[in-house]
Parts: sequence; C-alpha cells; structure tokens
Amino acid sequence: MPAEQPVTTRAGEEFMANERMPYRPAGFDPGNYNLRLGPVLASFGSSLSVAYNSNALQSTGANTDDLSLTPSLSANLRWQMTEAARFALNLGVGYRFSLWQDDLNALSISPNTSIDYAFSAGEVLFTVFDRISSASSSSQRADIVGTGNSSAVRFNRLNNSSGLSANWAPYTDLSVSGDYTYSIERGLDDSYGSLDGQSQAVSAAVFHRLTPTFTVGISSSAALNDYSNGFQNSSTSYGLGPTASWQATDFINVSASVRYTAISSDNNGQTQDTSDFGGVTGNLSVGHRINRYLTHSVTAGRGVNGALGSNYSDSLNAAYQLTWNLTDFIPLHFGVSYDHSQQSGGLQIFAAPPDSIFVPGDPAAGTPSVLLTPSGVFTGVVLTPDGFFGFPSLGQTSTSYNFSLSTGYQLTENLNSSLGWSYNIRETDFVFGDFKSHTVTLTLSYQF
Repeated sequence: MPAEQPVTTRAGEEFMANERMPYRPAGFDPGNYNLRLGPVLASFGSSLSVAYNSNALQSTGANTDDLSLTPSLSANLRWQMTEAARFALNLGVGYRFSLWQDDLNALSISPNTSIDYAFSAGEVLFTVFDRISSASSSSQRADIVGTGNSSAVRFNRLNNSSGLSANWAPYTDLSVSGDYTYSIERGLDDSYGSLDGQSQAVSAAVFHRLTPTFTVGISSSAALNDYSNGFQNSSTSYGLGPTASWQATDFINVSASVRYTAISSDNNGQTQDTSDFGGVTGNLSVGHRINRYLTHSVTAGRGVNGALGSNYSDSLNAAYQLTWNLTDFIPLHFGVSYDHSQQSGGLQIFAAPPDSIFVPGDPAAGTPSVLLTPSGVFTGVVLTPDGFFGFPSLGQTSTSYNFSLSTGYQLTENLNSSLGWSYNIRETDFVFGDFKSHTVTLTLSYQF
C-alpha cells in the first residue's frame, strides 16, 4: 500500500473541544511519517510541476503563453516534547522557472509553512506560531489588471504572521478560543511595493454543541492595517456574528456563518478613496456524500478584502466541487466557481501596455499628465511609487469564472502523479483587465 501522507495542521487544529480539559497535545501516528530521528517524527517529499499557460500576461488582445517548471521540496517534523507540549515544523518551498517569460520567475512558499509550539497550562492550551506564505500569481485578484506587460502580473509577495492562540473547554460541549496575530507583508521585488505593510489582528470565538449533530457559536475579530510607503490608506476593521454547523445526515453536512463587518479608512494615503464599508458578510457550505464513489459540495459567500488603489473590494462568490472515484486509485475532480467584485473607488492601477507613451503634466501650468496607449488616451493619470499608473475611478467591477478538471494516479508506493486543466475568464468594465487563459499542469510527487 502507498505510504500515507502526513496531515499538516495549523496551530491548535488537533485539539478539539469534544473532550474535557486539560488539553494535551495529541500523539502523532508513526505510520504517517517515514522517518524517526530520535524523538522526532519526520516526513520529506519533493515534486516537479510542468505547466502551460495560454495567456500568462493576462493580455486582452494577443495571447502571451508560457511554459514553466516548478521543482519543490517539503518537510514535516513533529516532536512530542512532554505529555503536555509538542513542537511542529512544516516547510514547503519551490521556485518557478518560466521558460518563455523570464520576468515571471518566482519563489513560492507553501501556505502551510509554519513553526508551532503548543503547551497546556492548567486547563488552557496555548500555541505560539509563526507562519510564512508567498503569492506569485495575480490571476485570482480582481484588483490586479493585466495589460500584456509582465510587470502587471508579477506579484511576488511574502507574508509572515506570528502570534499566540489560546483554547479552553470548560465543559464537554463548550469551547472558547482567542488569538493575536502580527503580520508583515513585503514584495520579493519592486513590483507592488505600495502593498507593503503590517497588520495586527485579534479574534475570539465561543462554540456550544447543542446536540451531537448541531453546533452553534459566535465569533468576532478586529484588525489594524497599516501601509509602509503611504500610498494606500490605512484602515481599522471589525466583525461580529453567529456561526452554525449541522450534520443533517450521515452523508450531508451544512455550515454557515454570518457577521456584520465594518471597515473604516484613515484617509492618510494617496488613492483619493474616502469610502468606508459596513454590511453583512458570511459563508454557506453544503457537502453531500452520494455514495462511496461520488461526493460533491456547494459554497457561497460575500467577503471584503483590501484592494490596490482602493480601500476595499466587495466580493460575491459561489463554487461547486464534484469528486468521482473512478477506481480506488484514480479520482476525477471537477470544479466551477464564480466571483463578482466591486472596488470601492479611488484609483484604478495598471501597468502601461506595450508601445505606450507617457507625457508628464505641468502642475504650474495646469497641464495634466497624459498616457497614450494603443487602446486609448488617459488624461489625468498619476504615477504610483511602483512605476504603475493610477486612473481616477468610481470603482472597477469585475466578474471571474473558473472551470477546472483534474485527476491523479499512484505510480509506485512513493511516486504519485496528477494532471489538471483550468480555464479562467475575467470580464471588467475597465479598458484593460479582460482576459481568458487555459492552464494545463502535470505534477510528479515523490515521498521519501
């Protein structure tokens, strides 16, 4: 049988409220790991992905395709230091080599890269954590506008989040949790330095299991978001609302959360956006296991995120996922998703398309700056600290559709393969930003 992959966890994930306190770090099954280094359980892996993208530069006109290679390495280590303390280290790093678009080479750090130290003090479990992740693709961000220029889609970002979480279960069916996180985000190159900054966030939640199949709760959060170079507006945000999960049958589960979210801008930047947000956000998820071969799920929600050149982006999204196990070794995954986003206003940021000419204005003479592009003339544009252009906007609206299909096969005990295809469509009401792209990815993964 193939070796079981290690289960990567976040801070406190393996400590549930279904047992009375005190919390104790759960033991780790040696079967999930392929090496024992004294008291440390370890797992190591590697992979190589080959991807073809039909429109890597997100051009509205001619497609700009790319072929890339991404080798990566991963490591997972667990050390049960005492009965009430454990140390966990997860690492995942890779590098994308773009063969046809040299400017798109990028370092990638897996979102689950983290260091966790968990220990119990009395009836409270504490977890000290540090988590690192990177973003190297702009295709999932509605506020990043592609113009066929590599600088527009080169989105090499690094985020480091450190903090402390606490979990307490005073009764069998009641749990209380809270955490504090300090995050720093920086660019790995000069692109999008306007988004460099730091944030502080606190959150708290209480959950009560009313019946064996029905749990309710309430969660809250607050955050301070500050930018380093003064281009984006700093902000303060708050959120509060109920959550619920229901195991309707042995095969159907439902979860939902609703909260009132408020974002207040400090208006201390240069984006010319003075908008604040106040409204209802939330998510709904329904999963259904039809039989041993078929499972599917539906999700929908509304969320608010920061946006380049604007104070926020208001997003409505929905997705459907279907998994069909053709055999015990060959799964087939199908997905379709929809996202409709509205930026709050301010400046629409974009890179000058190829063959554009910029004519600086003369403030003393009252002459505005002009950008001449193959798609039209922009008057009154401003130059951002990143070398992009900002055009006054009431708020760009964009709609994205994504279709995906993937499968995989266990070639040997340690070697696994996967093949995936996705088709992405984005439509906007701005001159630039519309694009379509196909991506095909073949990955070989080896577990040492």
